[in-house]
Amino acid sequence: MVLDPNSSNFFAVVIEGVSEPYLIDGKGLKSLLRKYLKKIAELQKRLDGAKKKGFETHLLEERLSKTWLKIKRLLKHYAHTVSNLILELALKHGVKKIYVGDAVKNKNKESKLSSIVDQIWKLLPHGKVKECLEYKAKEYGIEVEYISEHFTSGVDSSIDGTVCKEAYTPEARVKRGLYKTKLLGYLNADINACRNFLKKLGKFDLISGVGKPVRLRVFYKLKGSSAILLYGRIGRSRGSVNLPVVIRDTISVQTHPKPRICDTR
Repeated sequence: MVLDPNSSNFFAVVIEGVSEPYLIDGKGLKSLLRKYLKKIAELQKRLDGAKKKGFETHLLEERLSKTWLKIKRLLKHYAHTVSNLILELALKHGVKKIYVGDAVKNKNKESKLSSIVDQIWKLLPHGKVKECLEYKAKEYGIEVEYISEHFTSGVDSSIDGTVCKEAYTPEARVKRGLYKTKLLGYLNADINACRNFLKKLGKFDLISGVGKPVRLRVFYKLKGSSAILLYGRIGRSRGSVNLPVVIRDTISVQTHPKPRICDTR
């Protein structure tokens, strides 16, 4: 299994030999973060003004601290929910190794992105999801590692060959979310990057991740979003993070026998 971290698509997921790719939606989390960051900016402005005028600031500081605490709890819960979801997909398809794109390690470096976009990108808990996956997957004998993302976004994954600068053709990316391949037509750009991860691992094929992407929403029915049923039995939540879910086949799940009722007569 390979995972490409991004923003609107929090993770693109492709599993070797499985034509169905998955896109874990990050728009709901971004929407909440944008709302909280706007609130923090307003509180910070009021706090700075109060300090200049010599007013008491402890109430504003308390509100600011509580808002950051809400963000911290939201990100932690979201990371655990997404890691549970990825682990269940891995168990469902018999995955033994998970690779995560290493772009998340560069979050603390300078960026050319606008301020609010950069703040949201740095807050998105991709690294926390990897940490959660490492200890959760270890129990099932599944390894989790980083993989280099160099040139994966601009190389045609439908053609055999190495993922390198010479094969880099970013002009084939007709728009930010779509890549035109020579043999497979148009692919989601993040899915194309995941397929290039597989090429780096020596797993080139024309099957993995070429089907219609299944979009998995961790948030459900936030303002302005559509009510769409999710894959399998993955749960939905109304404006909050879902509880851990199970998507494995229930036929193989062991059930406990009913307790016997003793006749005391």
